[in-house]
Amino acid sequence: MKEYYSAQQVRVMVSKILNSLAPTPVRPNGGVYFVPNAYTEGLTKLVNFTSSLENSECFKVPIVNTYDNVQMVSQKLSDHFDTLLAECKGSGNLRKSQVKDLINHANGIIKDYKDYRSIVQSEASFFEEKILHLKREVARLVDNMED
Repeated sequence: MKEYYSAQQVRVMVSKILNSLAPTPVRPNGGVYFVPNAYTEGLTKLVNFTSSLENSECFKVPIVNTYDNVQMVSQKLSDHFDTLLAECKGSGNLRKSQVKDLINHANGIIKDYKDYRSIVQSEASFFEEKILHLKREVARLVDNMED
């Protein structure tokens, strides 16, 4: 692998694959993510690939469907939305390419919410409101880019 790709290229590749699995960060700085059950096959492949790399490890730990675990996922999903909303609101000094990346990330999170809906169904209206706020911020960013 290292004959063909640099360490940076592999990190970017792993990051892109992980992002395609609708991850929600469990720790603020990353490293631990919740991935919905719908992505088990892709996650298993990512774990196998990452673990096969030299000086690298990756683990998949199933979460039992208990009240506490549902609350954890709900809280972390809420934190994830709040962080993204704050980034959108504070995007005044970003370059156009950074704003585009932020818009794409926000649209991805909105799309990925469908994979979390069944987990956080008791708080669906709470998350639907967050999604509305996020959509408004994305629309504002798009409008500002066109000016």
